[in-house]
Amino acid sequence: MMKFLIPIFLIFSIIPAHSQEMDKFYYILGYNFDLSYPLHYQGDLKKVKMAFEMSDHDMSKVYRFSEVTGLKFKKRRAEKDCLNCHQFYRFTKIDPTYKLNDYYDFTYTKVKEYYHGFGEVDEEKQHGFLKPSVLKNITEQQMKSYLAGAYLEAGVIKGDTVKFVFHQSLNQKLTLIKEFIEKIEEPRFFKVIHRKDENHFYGPTLLLVPNKILWDLFKNEEDRKHELLTSYNFSKN
Repeated sequence: MMKFLIPIFLIFSIIPAHSQEMDKFYYILGYNFDLSYPLHYQGDLKKVKMAFEMSDHDMSKVYRFSEVTGLKFKKRRAEKDCLNCHQFYRFTKIDPTYKLNDYYDFTYTKVKEYYHGFGEVDEEKQHGFLKPSVLKNITEQQMKSYLAGAYLEAGVIKGDTVKFVFHQSLNQKLTLIKEFIEKIEEPRFFKVIHRKDENHFYGPTLLLVPNKILWDLFKNEEDRKHELLTSYNFSKN
């Protein structure tokens, strides 16, 4: 474990942290899993604390999330019933006040699901939307922080185009991203592309060609990921 922790401290001595440019709470909300699609969750979401895990396939995201939020992370151990747990990093010592119920209004929805051999079965699923108080009087800096966190989770830059790929059809995050972008700066191009098979695995894609303010915001996220990853690799040599 020490082989992992030492280079992380070196990162912050090599490159000045940019976390002060972000509102870390809204950055977290932007990155956080969108709970607006009705699904089966383990336990009652009203009693669950926020938790974050990221794959070791893109360590630049791990470093950037840690830089902005100040949260430390460690690699998960292999578990008997979890074949790929060791491929993820878990963020630790999350403030106990970060309870989902403090920021989301949750609803229980009864739906009919079809199961082969059983027919239609009534099931109860949970979903949640951000409380109006979280979005009331939101500042531009908080909107930008939300957008930056959402970009870290679902965004990529291709040429002059920023693309967000969502993983569910009913999507509050998409609605907020569109709203915040329109409030901050009108893009040169802005389009949502829907799929015919959208569900809780596959969602729409948002494409935009931003003007300066939003371009600088998303490009900074991409640059910081690259800088942090480069610094980590440099510190290992």
